[in-house]
Amino acid sequence: MQNDEMPPPLAALFKMVSSDADGRPNDKPYDPEHFDTDVLALKRQGGAYLVKHEFTPGQIVRFKKDLPNTIYNHPKAGQQCIVIEHVPGQRAYYDGDPSNGGWGSRVDLCLGFFREGSFITIWFDSGYFELVP
Repeated sequence: MQNDEMPPPLAALFKMVSSDADGRPNDKPYDPEHFDTDVLALKRQGGAYLVKHEFTPGQIVRFKKDLPNTIYNHPKAGQQCIVIEHVPGQRAYYDGDPSNGGWGSRVDLCLGFFREGSFITIWFDSGYFELVP
């Protein structure tokens, strides 16, 4: 089904979920016009991810500023979390469907944070987090 065949609200939702953060559709061939911008973004965000920290329980952390966070079950941008446990090198996310984007990912940092008024704990990849100064 194409966007123009969907009811307007569904078409808008489909466009939203099938686009990259900058709004370009992610299901179309790569656009070389954006090559320089994409390379700079990859270097900035990849470099931020590669900076690793040693975390200890009780420390306050947040999502790294150079790594945009658009995933629902992650803390919101700038939201502070408390470190519950850090197990460097752990790769434990093998539950569910292997086609899931997180399947097989490193999940070495357990964080506690508030979501919708409840305190929850979830395991994450520590490469996405930094200490709050």
